[in-house]
Amino acid sequence: RKAEPFKVLARYSEEEQDKPIALSRHEGQEFDYILKGKLKFRFEDYVEILNEGDAVYYDSGFRHGMIATGGEDCEFLAIVFKKE
Repeated sequence: RKAEPFKVLARYSEEEQDKPIALSRHEGQEFDYILKGKLKFRFEDYVEILNEGDAVYYDSGFRHGMIATGGEDCEFLAIVFKKE
């Protein structure tokens, strides 16, 4: 298997909104597609708000993290592509 798809529910937390987003990294690449809500996405020092219908594709070997924002939970499809 070269890719693993996940449907993710990021729960909204008021406490997380003003804190730095926790970052992680793993081998491969990742594609995230927002199904519902808003996601605050951080890639290294870059931060972007992703809305329903938005997508992001990145090298997951770099530091990245995300939280639900906008006052509600966020559902997104995450597809992790393994390093060959």
